[in-house]
Amino acid sequence: MTTLSKRTLNLFFLTGLLFILTAPALALDTEIYATNPRPNVAIQFDTSGSMRNGVFENEIDYRAVYKSACEHTFDGKKAYDKDNTYSDNGGIDNVNYKKYILPTGDYSDLLSNEIVLLQGAPGLHVSGGGASMVGDIGYCNSDWDYKNIIRTNTKIVDGELVAVDIAKPMLLHVNSGNGMIELNGEPLPLDREILFHDWQPYSDDGTQDDLGFAGVMQAPGIYFSGYRTVAPSYIVANSTDGYINFLTTGNRLFFLMAHQLFDNSSAGSWDFYSAEPYTILGHYTVPLFEDE
Repeated sequence: MTTLSKRTLNLFFLTGLLFILTAPALALDTEIYATNPRPNVAIQFDTSGSMRNGVFENEIDYRAVYKSACEHTFDGKKAYDKDNTYSDNGGIDNVNYKKYILPTGDYSDLLSNEIVLLQGAPGLHVSGGGASMVGDIGYCNSDWDYKNIIRTNTKIVDGELVAVDIAKPMLLHVNSGNGMIELNGEPLPLDREILFHDWQPYSDDGTQDDLGFAGVMQAPGIYFSGYRTVAPSYIVANSTDGYINFLTTGNRLFFLMAHQLFDNSSAGSWDFYSAEPYTILGHYTVPLFEDE
C-alpha cells in the first residue's frame, strides 16, 4: 500500500472517530426517575425556584422525616408547618402532626403506599380546559390541602392494586378490558387516561421501566386526576380552575409536608427545608432520628 493511500485511510478513520465522539447525547428529563435508565450523558442546569426542592425517592420514609423534625428542636428552634394558622406552638403542636402522627389523628393510620386524592392550591390550575397545567406540582411551597384528603381505599402491593380495608369499596380500579385506571368507575377525564402498567423495554440491555400509573406512583409520585372536586360529587376541571385534585401516595404527601417546615412563626418556608432522609437542610444541617 502506498504512503498516500495509508494517509487517506487514516484520515477517513480519524474523521469517522471524530464524528462518533461528537455525536449529540440524547436524553429525556423523565429518565431521572427511571429504575434502569439507558446509558447516556446529558448535562442540564435548571435554576428555577423548584430546584430548591428535594427529589422524591419512594424508598425514603418521609413520615419518619416529618415526625422527627416536629419532635426535636434545633438551636432552640421548633419546626412549624408552612401555614402558621395550622400550628399553635410548632413542633408536636403542628396541626399536621396532630392529624397524621398522633394515634388520635384522623389520618394516623395512613399507609405510605396508600393512594389518596390531594387538593392543590390556586397556583396549580388547569390551562385552556385541557390536561395542561399552570404551576409546578414539584413546587413544595404550594398550599396543599392536607386537612381534607380523600382516601381511595387502595394501595399498590407487588404491582397490584388492592384494598386497604377489604370491607370497604375501592375508589380506584383497573379496567379489565383496556388496563386503564378508573376513578369511581370512570376513566380519568381531560385525556388523563393512563395504563396501570405500561412497560417500556430498553433494547440495549433488555431491562424495562413501568411508565404506567403504578410506576408514576413510585416516582415522581403524583398525578393530576382531571377533576376539580371528587367524592361525592365528581366535577371535571375547567379552564383556569384552581384547587384541582391530584392522585398521590401517603409517602409523597409526607414528602411535601416535610419540605414545607420552617423554623419559626415569622420566617419563610424552606428555612427548615428537609431534603435528605434524616437531615434538615437550609440554614441548618442537623441529624434527625429514624423511628425505632
